[in-house]
Amino acid sequence: MTEQETNLWLVQEGTAFNARVSDNLSSLSGQYQPSEFFNMAIAEALTWTGHVIGQPPGPYYRHALAYLSGSDAHLGSAAESCGRYGADALKNALHGWRVISNETSHVAARTCTARELVDLQARALDAAVKLSKRGEIHGVGAWLFCGPYKVAALCRRELWENAALDDLWMPIGLEVARGVELLKRRRHSLFKDIGDVMQGDEGGLADGMGDVVALQNTCRVVVADAGGRVIHVNSGIFKLGQDGSLP
Repeated sequence: MTEQETNLWLVQEGTAFNARVSDNLSSLSGQYQPSEFFNMAIAEALTWTGHVIGQPPGPYYRHALAYLSGSDAHLGSAAESCGRYGADALKNALHGWRVISNETSHVAARTCTARELVDLQARALDAAVKLSKRGEIHGVGAWLFCGPYKVAALCRRELWENAALDDLWMPIGLEVARGVELLKRRRHSLFKDIGDVMQGDEGGLADGMGDVVALQNTCRVVVADAGGRVIHVNSGIFKLGQDGSLP
């Protein structure tokens, strides 16, 4: 498989993967008001990382959204659905996102343009880095910061044709890191000089976002060669890491 064929595979596999995820998310997102949309994306992202066990429409979503909307009494109930990282990690993640959202409102995330969503993420990142450095939030690293925005974008397929979406920072997790390593082993010229990308939320928010930026820039070059969107290339790399090999 040539590099151009690999790039096309990443775009096509990622697009197909995202379409399936989007279909699965449509029923979940349809249950909530537009003002609750981004809180739903936060809650959903925490199920992807394993912070939460169980699937919608379980009580976790009800309690998580209530807490993110300002009701402290629901945090303990949301944490009862904790997964492999334990209750404290889930509480820290929900608390961290509530503090970030208090600094940067996300109520328009359901109806905004792609560029407005990118700008919203940029403002939230600036707030999150400052809050993290001051020790006011814990447990929100680069994946947990970027993840909800990818969930939001996957729910909103009308944004996928807009090139501005390529500026929305995409998460790097274990599968994406594995996918990058597989591409490096194949001596793919676009990936060979990328360092060890962050796995999960290790390394802190500011350091982790450096890895996100480096990989995002490479994904943009893939898009320039093979078409598609960065969100699809990100999922294509995820799929490669999940599967363990190219065709």
